[in-house]
Amino acid sequence: MNMTFWKTFWASLLSSIIAGIIVISLFFLILNMMIAGFDNMFASKRLKVEDHTVLQMSLGGEIGDYSYAHFDTQNFGIRKQFGLNEILRGLEIAAEDKKVEGIFLNCDAVNAGMATLKEIRDGLEKFKSSGKFIVSYAENYDKKAYYLASVSDELYVFPSGILEFLGLGGEIMFFKGALEKLDIEMQVIRGSNNKFKSAVEPFINDAMSDANRKQTQRYLDVLWGEIVDGISKSRKIKVTRLNEIADSVYIRRSGDAVKYGMADGIKYYDEVLSLLKEKAGTPEGKELELLSFKKYASKKTRRERNLNKMQKKNIAVIFA
Repeated sequence: MNMTFWKTFWASLLSSIIAGIIVISLFFLILNMMIAGFDNMFASKRLKVEDHTVLQMSLGGEIGDYSYAHFDTQNFGIRKQFGLNEILRGLEIAAEDKKVEGIFLNCDAVNAGMATLKEIRDGLEKFKSSGKFIVSYAENYDKKAYYLASVSDELYVFPSGILEFLGLGGEIMFFKGALEKLDIEMQVIRGSNNKFKSAVEPFINDAMSDANRKQTQRYLDVLWGEIVDGISKSRKIKVTRLNEIADSVYIRRSGDAVKYGMADGIKYYDEVLSLLKEKAGTPEGKELELLSFKKYASKKTRRERNLNKMQKKNIAVIFA
């Protein structure tokens, strides 16, 4: 009788656990569907773009290959990603939109890799070539944000802001000493002539090997070269001068950025808005028409995709 009781108990407990897992999975599935549904519902509203509009590009949050919004089960919040495809296509649409006068690039940091950043910068270059303006302003700039902002026709800094321009660096943490103290021996199989296969070095070395140092220096030089080359062409400052500014840490305050030609002036936010009103040709007595670029790009590209669905297509782009 006792054995029967325990069998029944464990079977009931197991069934409850399985049922709980199924219910939780269904909950998150339905929640994701609701989030997607709300996103589509709000996106379906027609976007109204007024005359003399300036698009405010903040680029806050994560940037990836494509846009999505879903429930993050680890942080119990909605995780959103702005897609590179929407950003680039949004810039192309804005360049042809007669109601859009220019872009207000207002970001102090960009959560994206250098390849993505280069694509966005090239997109902004194409937008600028259409004859429309780009004005940049932020209270602080990190290296990535400044690299992106330097493409602008005019770049302004906050009076007590910070502009970070110190070059690139890299650090590696080594665990060999800690493992030895724990009496753990790492056994690594690495073929001959594979000295540049450095992923295992933190477990078997105390410091970087010559080969790893060489390859790390190489990719840092390439990335830095891309950054200073872009800034040099946009700001009309020689690469040698930019390297000198970075090496000597000449940029310590926002005023230094103006002094060395890396910014066009010091302004407060309201002063920049007044400048944008003037550049956009806003009629006297009217407020500046400032529209979120993210909202503009998302709705414009979504509408374009919906129209394309009605036509026969030969090529599909699938993100995996």
